[in-house]
Amino acid sequence: MKQLIPIASLLAAVLLATPSVASTPTRAGGAAIDSSAAASLRSAEAKDLGTLRAGVAAPKTSISGAERAHLASANARSQDLGDLRGGDITLSDKEVTIIVVVAVVVLILILV
Repeated sequence: MKQLIPIASLLAAVLLATPSVASTPTRAGGAAIDSSAAASLRSAEAKDLGTLRAGVAAPKTSISGAERAHLASANARSQDLGDLRGGDITLSDKEVTIIVVVAVVVLILILV
């Protein structure tokens, strides 16, 4: 247990130091670049990169009335269509047991 504390503190120091190191632009040799070179690098950045970032909310397309009518008629024709819908999670007792056992094993492996 005493060996875990220095390892955890070293890991925390590395994780906390990474953003500050990454925010300082450097050259291949390791020397920091001047502000004009950093500004020119930022201006060369592609403008559409913002759409690729995580958390960007894109507008959702709405379903037209004709599509809704088609979906309603397909639902009336096939009673099993509701079973194919996503978002309904029903886990059996066996699946819950497997998940708990795997989580306990992973927790033991991490702590050992």
